[in-house]
Amino acid sequence: MKIVKGFTLVEVLISSVILFMAIGLGMVAFSSIDKSVHASTDVVTLLNPLPLIVNEIENDLTNSPAGEKTKEGELNEVKYKWVATPEKVLPPKPRFDPDRGDYIEYADRYVMYSISLTLSRDNKSRVFRFRKVGWIKLDSPVIANE
Repeated sequence: MKIVKGFTLVEVLISSVILFMAIGLGMVAFSSIDKSVHASTDVVTLLNPLPLIVNEIENDLTNSPAGEKTKEGELNEVKYKWVATPEKVLPPKPRFDPDRGDYIEYADRYVMYSISLTLSRDNKSRVFRFRKVGWIKLDSPVIANE
């Protein structure tokens, strides 16, 4: 009797089906990873200039707080537009003056803004809403009751 070495046709077919299933699953996994990478790259590119824009908003509101403010611009190929609407205008807390024996009331100095910031790039946009405090810079304290 002759000993046959090698694989049967059924064994080869089963192993090839298993191999092609593994290749197919690998391609599906790679495709979803590729989509994920592209989506996260878009988000990172859109949000990259966000700290600089927020810093600019803070500086604008601190240096000249008055009424509603709007500004548009572009930074690193990201277009932005922000609108700051005042919500409250408040004075600092009263301070006790021991020399006068009375509390010192200050004029309104702090402004709470509600800010809407829109970032857009390549037909993708994102809107952020947050609050910031702006204040009127004074050379000397302004006292309301004097």
